[in-house]
Amino acid sequence: MIARMWRCSTTPQNAEPFEAFVRSDILPRLEQIKGFISGQLLRRDLLEEVEFVGVTYFDSLESLRAMAGDDIGELFIPESAVDLLIQFDKRASLFTVILESDNQVKRPAAISGTSAGERPRPQTETIEK
Repeated sequence: MIARMWRCSTTPQNAEPFEAFVRSDILPRLEQIKGFISGQLLRRDLLEEVEFVGVTYFDSLESLRAMAGDDIGELFIPESAVDLLIQFDKRASLFTVILESDNQVKRPAAISGTSAGERPRPQTETIEK
C-alpha cells in the first residue's frame, strides 16, 4: 500500500470552506479511481492559521501512476482551492505502508449535535507554533 501525503495552511476564516471543497470535490474524484483505498484530512488549529495534512492511500504505485501520471509526486491544486490557501506543498511525499493496525475503531454513526455523515466539531485548543 502506498501513502501519499501533502500539507497546506489557510486562515481560520477559510478553513471551513477548504474542508468543504475537499469533501465535495476532491474526495469524490479520488473515490472513482481504481486502486484508491481511502483518504484522510487532518486539521491543526494554530494561533493565526489552520494547517491541514492530506493523506491518501493507494493499493500500488501503478494505481497512483494511473491517477497522477508519470510524476506521481506532482500535486495539482485547482485554482478555486489555491485561492483559499496561504501556503501549500507543490509536491506530495510518498511512503510505503509497512505496518498497519488491524484494530478497527468503532465510531458512533451520529454524535450528539451532529447528523450522520456530518463531521463533529473538534474539541480543540489553539497550539502555538
